[in-house]
Amino acid sequence: TGMQKKYKYLSYIPAPVDLKADNYDLVDDQEFLRPDGRIPLLMVTQFGVFPAENTYESKMGYTQLKIFKNQTVGLIRRAYLSNREYRGIIELALDAKTLERIEHNHLKIDFSLWDKSNQLA
Repeated sequence: TGMQKKYKYLSYIPAPVDLKADNYDLVDDQEFLRPDGRIPLLMVTQFGVFPAENTYESKMGYTQLKIFKNQTVGLIRRAYLSNREYRGIIELALDAKTLERIEHNHLKIDFSLWDKSNQLA
């Protein structure tokens, strides 16, 4: 089936605005969680990592990043209410130390990482 895509994205949540569809595969929860060389893409809103538990079709909550332990995830920023998206994916390697820092709120996802000039309408 050709070259493997770099990213995978949940098929049931709003698609990324900026990312070209040929960069990611749309997958279900099971495939999303399975380490397979592709980077799972998560959306980050002002309310945190999305989707949360019991939103859309997901019974899973992806806010607990520890389900991706020892994987790299990609983060896309979107303003939830205005639906504005920011250009760029921030890749975060979730090793034990990083997860511990997130869990103890020593590592916050800093929205300034996405420059205002990268905001898409």
